[in-house]
Amino acid sequence: MKVVHIGFDSTSRMAWTRNLPQTRKYFLESLGGIELEGHHILGSGTVQAGLLPLLTGMMETDLPSARVDNISAVNVDNFPWIWKEFKQAGYVNVYGEDLFRLNAFSMDEDLVEFLKMLEKQNYLNHTVLILMADHGSRITSIRSTQQGKLEERLPYFGFGFPPSFVRDYPEAVTQLRRNRKRLTTCFDVHETLHDLLDYRNINKTASERPSSTKGRGISLFREIPRSRTCAQAGVQVHWCTCLEWELVSDQSLINASAKAALDVINSWTQSFRDMCVLLQLKHVVSLRRLKVNHAVEKYNGDLDRHGDLPNFLGKMTTNIDFLQVNLFSQPGDAAFEVTIRHLPDESRFEVSPLAVSRINKYGDDPGCIATTHPHLRPFCFCKERLVMKFEKESHLHIL
Repeated sequence: MKVVHIGFDSTSRMAWTRNLPQTRKYFLESLGGIELEGHHILGSGTVQAGLLPLLTGMMETDLPSARVDNISAVNVDNFPWIWKEFKQAGYVNVYGEDLFRLNAFSMDEDLVEFLKMLEKQNYLNHTVLILMADHGSRITSIRSTQQGKLEERLPYFGFGFPPSFVRDYPEAVTQLRRNRKRLTTCFDVHETLHDLLDYRNINKTASERPSSTKGRGISLFREIPRSRTCAQAGVQVHWCTCLEWELVSDQSLINASAKAALDVINSWTQSFRDMCVLLQLKHVVSLRRLKVNHAVEKYNGDLDRHGDLPNFLGKMTTNIDFLQVNLFSQPGDAAFEVTIRHLPDESRFEVSPLAVSRINKYGDDPGCIATTHPHLRPFCFCKERLVMKFEKESHLHIL
């Protein structure tokens, strides 16, 4: 049986519904597709959001550094790519990439016709078809809204199974269909791919095979508990959509949080201060505090094996706040969304590199380090750009 992934950049589940209605209708109704309605990203950008966890079962921080600016960087060929296991099982691995410059309506027509062709010519008779996106839109105007914030974190993901698989493994398909409204990530998809490697024994392997994701993933052919939390699924607070936040009006806390966020961002470019400007606060859009869920504090496992009856008899309390600040810096009008771990008793603010999002376009602003240090592009405004801007403004003033 073949496994085919067709991936799309920056497409949330809601954007898929809005922009690809013909494709979605055909996939669900004609191909029997199953959409994951609670599918979360795990980080920022294509690699962290899902591609690396899907293909290796790991986050970038779990693996040796492969960044081009690291003198001890390793070759990514040594990463535990799942296609190596597919190759050992007799599969031929093929990868292709294309860039579509079509409007949504044209893409919808082209994509649905492509799927019809695959079905008509019997390519799907023995193929698991996966339609997926890495994340939702990250830098368009909608990203500055609450809707856009949620859509970035909830990408499209769908499975289509050949009729023979549905017929021969009904329990597995039924379980995946049941999981479609549960919290899922690419860690779960990675575990699912492992089960597909030995699909003839899927009812056995799905329950007995050891974890390939450090316990963060559950095969979609097994039941995912309704009570599953983001922490249990490996989703950091910054990316979790299952949380409730409240606005903070304490100006001193707003100022301290914004300073903590910018201090960390500036620390990443400190070694390149001859090229990157020290960013200053322009203004704070908002500061939110994660509302304490007392039920979660008291959660102490499940009372039944299906996870339908949670046990709320625990006694855990916490003295840690999670804050999320949205701000603009200058020069360059960079928009950032940063989640901060706040320890009030110690007056300490902690910012993880995985909890910082640049949510507007940076264009050519980081051109001076774009090639040598590409991972710093969201955080660098080049001094040469500042000089160019000053010279242009001076010239206009003289005219």
